[in-house]
Amino acid sequence: MYNKFKHKGVNRLIRSPEELSSPIKSAVDRRAVVFSHLLLAFTVTLHTWLAPNVPAYQKYTALGLGIGFVCLILFRFFDFARVNNRPKTYLVFYAIVIFIGIALISDPATPYALGAFMMVFWMNLYYGSKGVMYAIGFFAFITISKYFYLQSTIGLSYADKLNIIATLLVFIAISSLFVNIQKVFDWDRARLKETIRESAVEQKRLRALINNMTESVLVLDKEGIIRLYNAAALALFNTNNSLSDKPLDGFIKLEDEKGSIITTADLLPKNTRPIVRTDVVLRYSKDDAASLSIISTPIRSTFGQERDEEGYVITMRDITREKSLEEERDEFISVISHELRTPVTVAEAGVSNALLLAKKIQGSEKLTKSLQTAHDQSVFLANMLNDLTTFARAEKGTLELNLESFDPREMLSNLCNDYVTAVRAKGMNIITSADPSTPLLMASNRLYIREILQNFLTNAIKYSDKGTITLSARAKDKGVLYSVTDQGIGISVSDQKKVFEKFFRTEDYRTRSTNGTGLGLYIVKKLAKILDASFEVQSEVGKGSTFSIYVPDKADALAAKKAAEAVPVATTHVSSPAPVAASTVQTPAPSAAATPQQPPAAALSPAPTQAPSPPTPAAPTQTQ
Repeated sequence: MYNKFKHKGVNRLIRSPEELSSPIKSAVDRRAVVFSHLLLAFTVTLHTWLAPNVPAYQKYTALGLGIGFVCLILFRFFDFARVNNRPKTYLVFYAIVIFIGIALISDPATPYALGAFMMVFWMNLYYGSKGVMYAIGFFAFITISKYFYLQSTIGLSYADKLNIIATLLVFIAISSLFVNIQKVFDWDRARLKETIRESAVEQKRLRALINNMTESVLVLDKEGIIRLYNAAALALFNTNNSLSDKPLDGFIKLEDEKGSIITTADLLPKNTRPIVRTDVVLRYSKDDAASLSIISTPIRSTFGQERDEEGYVITMRDITREKSLEEERDEFISVISHELRTPVTVAEAGVSNALLLAKKIQGSEKLTKSLQTAHDQSVFLANMLNDLTTFARAEKGTLELNLESFDPREMLSNLCNDYVTAVRAKGMNIITSADPSTPLLMASNRLYIREILQNFLTNAIKYSDKGTITLSARAKDKGVLYSVTDQGIGISVSDQKKVFEKFFRTEDYRTRSTNGTGLGLYIVKKLAKILDASFEVQSEVGKGSTFSIYVPDKADALAAKKAAEAVPVATTHVSSPAPVAASTVQTPAPSAAATPQQPPAAALSPAPTQAPSPPTPAAPTQTQ
């Protein structure tokens, strides 16, 4: 911070006038400084004029010094003739004022000698501690010279001698204390300057990092005003104008996939968890838009109990191409699965008939076994196609919630009857357990619930070799909790967090030994979202698993729907609306290929899990 050079016995400037003048001008209250200096000049001059027995030359000298002092202050703090860039000029003037004031005008122990502290201040400011030493030496020289002059001319009393010596010693003590305090300030200033420099470097690095990111980054304050952004944001928003200090809503239009407006408040987290959205559309014009993936994260300054939100970081990424590829993929899967459904069904029916005939022929055990294997694989392929169809429709969001009333006990009983043969074929048992609290009727989508339980059940059969499989139901809150419990291989803790992910299959050899697509429980998650249901898994390796889903009862919604459908019939002369069951569209149902002897085989992954069989209007039927 300081550059010191020896120059004629005195340090050269350690702070340039340019370095000091600008902060002084911006920080100092000029009116207060001018007032204090004017008050000092006026007081000293008036005291000299009013003091008794003061010679006339002293009065006029004091008046001249006062006027000169006022002019210096005006020049200094209004920087006339750029006097602030010539510190030696006013330092010499200060020295002249002090010399004349103390040597020629003042009394032997005048308190106005303390005005010499101004000299100490300016010398320390520009020359540091050595400058202060010169100021002290100058003041001591003047004081001692006058002491001997007065002692030799008029003589001094003992009190006058003590006052003069005390003034000099107090001046030295205060100057020394001032120097040490200033050193502390200088050290703090140097540290602050270094911190500011490091902060500036870090800010440059941060800006460089942000500007080189391919994702658009916006830093918002608590009010949603943009404080920082990168070049990618300008490219994404298709603008060259500055975004600083502007609200995000002010220059971009965001919508969801249904066309509803999304405001900045919808993107900002309400708690510590970030918001991740992939359904945002940036609308440039009526016919031009971009799909965005947005991650919004709160910024917090501290990690204590009382934490203030400092703002938010929003990362935006253009996923228009990815969305297009996903749509093309889903369309491809939908078309392929639909086109393959007919030949697979025909093949399965033909193999099934051949198997039936082979069983009636004596000595055809090998042929029967081969046909049975072919039939099983045909059923598996049919169920996989059903899974792919349901998966494609779920990804497109075309699955709808069509409400109906049904008996949960009856649905569990039908499921149990459909799969009892397949369970017993593996040497296991299957039972139903309906708690007395289970309602006799509930309103929801029966086909979706059956599809979910069928996935749980078929996976329980696939990944169990012993014990009992239990289908249970009980009332919970304003709905029903359905569960499927088995005593199979179980799922590890780490895999329990992943079993509902798309295409996930565990590396467990016991799971890999069976066929599966890894879509079953992902479809369960999609169907559960449509039902407003919540699901969970509890499992222990080697002891079995329990898959549960809580489905809320939507009796009120069903009653409101029926009332709304009845209004047009009562008020207009048009045909009445079709029954609810007949209007059900795009709903998953048990696979036509699934049979009690052969449960749907489209399995998921690391444990008792099974992909739901996509919908057909018919319930499971015997195919053999």
